[in-house]
Amino acid sequence: MKIVKVIPIHKSADPTEFRNYKSSAFSQLFLKIFDRIMYNKVMSLLNSNNILYKHQYGFRKKQSKIHPIIHLLNQCALANNFTPRQVIVSIFCDLSKAFDVIKTDTLL
Repeated sequence: MKIVKVIPIHKSADPTEFRNYKSSAFSQLFLKIFDRIMYNKVMSLLNSNNILYKHQYGFRKKQSKIHPIIHLLNQCALANNFTPRQVIVSIFCDLSKAFDVIKTDTLL
């Protein structure tokens, strides 16, 4: 159903390196509108039935990058108030280049 034109867009660093480009697909206007309608319907269904985890902040309306940070700081403050004090452990993973290192055939 979709016919798109994929254009490489330079991200950063050396423009002669293939990995410094991301692909951008330009689809027809009708398909973009259809995609938006479907996205709104699915998100409405997920939100109305409380299917999404309450601390899922990405790709949701009225959520920003600061919300998970505030949640983390609140949890640290709560743990610090207990007697005896609880241990706080956090693991942070940077997945910004995760899809750049996966072979396309493996991903498909």
